Amino acid sequence: MFLSIRMSIIGGVDIHILASYFNIRMCTCILFIITGVLLVIFAAFAICQWCAAWRVISRIGNGINKQWRRDLWSALVHYHLSDLDWPAVLDKVFVEEKTEEDTEWDQKILKDLHASGTAECTSSEDELKLKNVLLAYARYNKSVGYCQGFNILTMVILRVTSGDEVLSFKILVFLIDRVFPKEFFTHKLEGLSVDIAVFRDLMSFYLPEVSDHLEGIREAASKMARSPQRGYSSNTSATSEREGDRNAMMYEPPLTNLFTMQWFLTLYATILPKETTLRVWDAIFLEGSEVVFHTALVIWRLFQR
Repeated sequence: MFLSIRMSIIGGVDIHILASYFNIRMCTCILFIITGVLLVIFAAFAICQWCAAWRVISRIGNGINKQWRRDLWSALVHYHLSDLDWPAVLDKVFVEEKTEEDTEWDQKILKDLHASGTAECTSSEDELKLKNVLLAYARYNKSVGYCQGFNILTMVILRVTSGDEVLSFKILVFLIDRVFPKEFFTHKLEGLSVDIAVFRDLMSFYLPEVSDHLEGIREAASKMARSPQRGYSSNTSATSEREGDRNAMMYEPPLTNLFTMQWFLTLYATILPKETTLRVWDAIFLEGSEVVFHTALVIWRLFQR
């Protein structure tokens, strides 16, 4: 009887120890999970605070120091594009062998480069780096390939990265694929057309006098274009048909489109001084594509004065 009591006591102790072991292990797992979640939340909070600090710096004084700008853009790119397998991507886009499709992209890039010109290309080496980065992006995102204005955007990036082709390519991917809407940079410019329409509404709300003035100029130009030409009689059907065709051809688009389309495509690189352009770009990287609208409103407000 004593032996059986002892065995039951020992068995009970073993079960108790085993239960305690599993409880400790479960508590440890829960603790690790909670700690991991807290670390993720803290990291996200820290990144938000870090970006907020840079946003403040970009808005005061002379903005972000040019020695810091390259590291800041690089850090933002690697944080927001951490889901990409960069070694595999770079091996795919930076290759010496060219396909038939690459040759077509090369021709488009060269044609646009000669048509629009890039003052920053002061040597054949600069032009070669520019074409390499543009071709790398065309290989990476074949649905977009090469779009008008990419050469100007890439040249600004190359200037900031001191000619680093790999980092310039990464920044270009981040700018086109993540910062701006998906359809903003395409051959049909559908996203750009939508944004310009949105900007016209913003103009009419925030700058109604400027908006009304531009609309008045457009309407006056349309009336002049539709007025009958001298020497023609409006009584014949042939003349009426000719006048209808001419009126259709003489449609005057809103004047804001003529200005803002180029501003948006080049992100102000063609109209603002270099340092001002880079400050706008800093804000775009830190705050998003809505900075493009804010900048355009400021410029039009300056015109109003």
